[in-house]
Amino acid sequence: MRSTNVNETSSRSHLIISFVLEYREKEGGEKKFGKICFIDLAGSERLALIGYDLQLYEEAIFINESLRYLGHVIRNLSLDQDIRLIKFEASLLTTLLKDTLGGASKTIMLCNISPS
Repeated sequence: MRSTNVNETSSRSHLIISFVLEYREKEGGEKKFGKICFIDLAGSERLALIGYDLQLYEEAIFINESLRYLGHVIRNLSLDQDIRLIKFEASLLTTLLKDTLGGASKTIMLCNISPS
């Protein structure tokens, strides 16, 4: 948590919680796996408004870049681009979310947007 000129209680971070589930239908049966991820993304930040502090500035750039790369990945997936051509490795965030966004996964996105 760190305050900025825009938000006094900003967490200024992304949060990813993953649950990996394993089950078998019968004793000795085939193992099956599932994964559920809950992701809370930091909001994008306007560099001109947050106040100048080198560490704060570098954090804001990192947050904005990771959200930009996530936007590129989501756009390319929605255009049915070949998944092998999508650059998930462009950021740490998209690398961590590769199996959540691509492949046989089902993704639901909820947005909470504040007027402030």
